[in-house]
Order: sequence, then structure tokens, then C-alpha cells
Amino acid sequence: MTRYRLLMVAVLLLTGLSSCSKPMTTEQQIIATIRDMEAKIEDQQRRAFMEHLAEDFTGQNGAMNRDQVRALVVFQLNRHKNLQAQLFP
Repeated sequence: MTRYRLLMVAVLLLTGLSSCSKPMTTEQQIIATIRDMEAKIEDQQRRAFMEHLAEDFTGQNGAMNRDQVRALVVFQLNRHKNLQAQLFP
């Protein structure tokens, strides 16, 4: 087999294997999103973190909206230069 054919066979096998993987469950998608949010905030990426919050976000039983979360994130990032988040151990 030529090198090109060997490479093509390897690509086809990898493509076939990756297409066999199961889609993530809703729980797995939520956990992946939360982990991504943790990584963004730890990397001081406020805008990327905020992309995960809906425009009509409310929290704390309606006492906090998206703008207030943004203000809190900015405050915390400015106050603590090495902010770390951990939701799951």
C-alpha cells in the first residue's frame, strides 16, 4: 500500500469511529456547559462567560438579572486577579 492509501484508510477509520459515538445526554450537555463557564471565568474571559446567560436571565428568585451578574463578574474579576471556580469536585 502506498503511503497515501494508508493515510486515507486511517482517515476513513477515524471518521467511522467518531460517527459511532453517542450524542451527549442533556445532563452531559449541562455539565459540559458549566465546565466551559468555569474555564472562561478562570481565564478572565468575561464576554465568553456571559454568552452562556440568556438576555432575560434572572436568578436569586428574581432578585438578580443578567446586567447584575455582569456587574458582579466584572467586580470579582477586578478584585481577584486569579479567580477560580469549581461547581463539581
